[in-house]
Amino acid sequence: ETRIKGADGLITNIKNSYLMITGADCFPVFFYDEKNKIIGAAHCGWRGIISGIIQEMVDKFQKEFDSVPSGINIWIGPGIKSCHYSVDKERAELFSKNYKQHIIEKAHQIFLDLAGIIALQLTVAGVRPEKIITHPDCTFCNEIWPSYRRDKENYQGAAAFIIHLK
Repeated sequence: ETRIKGADGLITNIKNSYLMITGADCFPVFFYDEKNKIIGAAHCGWRGIISGIIQEMVDKFQKEFDSVPSGINIWIGPGIKSCHYSVDKERAELFSKNYKQHIIEKAHQIFLDLAGIIALQLTVAGVRPEKIITHPDCTFCNEIWPSYRRDKENYQGAAAFIIHLK
């Protein structure tokens, strides 16, 4: 009953609130404005990233809660990294206009650096680079994390990531 369907991003300033994101290759991204006591959580798969969920989150922090982007702290959680996120040419073309430097071609395959794109989108939105922390793990490489791509038919579920506003 507390699950909000159809939303990939949530923001709150209500004390003692928890926001949870699940993922099994997509990136959980947490936002925290310490000055204004606001938290946000976004589920960032390729569709959300290309459609602007990061900018939308920063815009909502500004418009709804008077946050300043340079005052927002970010944590980009584990997700599938460019070492394993191979895509077809059509998907790569969706990212080619604004994110060419995050498209990697090797061994006749195309890979996307989604974590790098998220970080770039955050800095373009005004978040200071030193306020962005990116978890080093690739969900495909490290078997402590669920990975939809790695596990395919044996896929059992997603990891849950939680942020709490005290």
